[in-house]
Amino acid sequence: MKKFYSVLLMAILSLVKAQMTYTAANYANVSDQANYHLGNTSTSLNFAATGANFQWNFAAVQNQSSKQIAYADPSTSVFKNLWCQSLGYTSDCDVEFSDNFNVAQKLINNPEPAGTNSTLEDLFAHYYKSYSDFSTKMLGLKMNSSGNEIVLTLNYQQPDVMYKFPMNYNDSYTEAFSYDGESMEQSFLFKINGTGTRTNVVDGYGNLVINNQTFSNVLRLKTISDQQITIVQNSGTQQRSIKTINYQWFHQDYKFPVLDVVAIEQNNITIPIEIRYLENSSTLANSSNEKLGKHFIYPNPSKGIFKTNIPENEIKSIEVYNLAGQLVSKSLNLSQLNNGQYIVKINTAKESISQKIIKN
Repeated sequence: MKKFYSVLLMAILSLVKAQMTYTAANYANVSDQANYHLGNTSTSLNFAATGANFQWNFAAVQNQSSKQIAYADPSTSVFKNLWCQSLGYTSDCDVEFSDNFNVAQKLINNPEPAGTNSTLEDLFAHYYKSYSDFSTKMLGLKMNSSGNEIVLTLNYQQPDVMYKFPMNYNDSYTEAFSYDGESMEQSFLFKINGTGTRTNVVDGYGNLVINNQTFSNVLRLKTISDQQITIVQNSGTQQRSIKTINYQWFHQDYKFPVLDVVAIEQNNITIPIEIRYLENSSTLANSSNEKLGKHFIYPNPSKGIFKTNIPENEIKSIEVYNLAGQLVSKSLNLSQLNNGQYIVKINTAKESISQKIIKN
């Protein structure tokens, strides 16, 4: 009987060890980018299957093309002044903009059809990242509808909380979001109003095989986004309902999801409409460190006193986080902290650089 309990205890401990935590420090920041392969969506693979200690095998996914995801500095956004104007920020535009957005992303690279006689020419997302969440707070768009140029910002009254940190197995939440925007160019009215909910469930962990790559100890996040959109134009009003399902697999060593599947459901069957998976070695969590040398924080591991090869006069701030995403220090002297793994974030005038360290 004693041996039975020992075996049972070891099994439980192995399961606990297998469950990974993904924090805000692991996730991407400004200037980070990922190169993705786009897989063939004509597949019978079951992306919905999940569970504890799960083995996902998508080796059969074949690469068809490629796609790059990149996060930019929102101060470069061409929609900045329009956003300030729409909310009445005149003298304090720069301050308000930087307080509201710290990450941005260009969502389309080429014009795309957007309905009858309409073309979407530009779409720019503006996010705010904190150590508790990552949220969409504004979309800037430019389009041509029946020969009329439309430029407007969709301002979120309730942000769309895309992720909450830290992510752990069995975490779940549902958050409402809402936005609106209006443009009146040469007597042509274009107005959008949207409301919806996002439900996120961390519903699995285990090992992932995708094409010829293997990722051990990943978390799987399922997202259901359900929104209703009202579009008002001179010609009338249109109402649309959009529901999407997103499956994402996260690994601590990568800043973006290692696998991202966008899907719809028909007759209880999940049908993928986009499958993207990381190219080999893309977006490693310490990729930004290469700009400053292979090991910019040293020695690693250390008993508690760490150093950096970044010149002291270039450092604006130092932040040290535990794996639960909590700020535990603002210096590289970790002598008073418990042994374990930490994420160090060094902010300079040009960028933020993160590295995982070990105190032993």
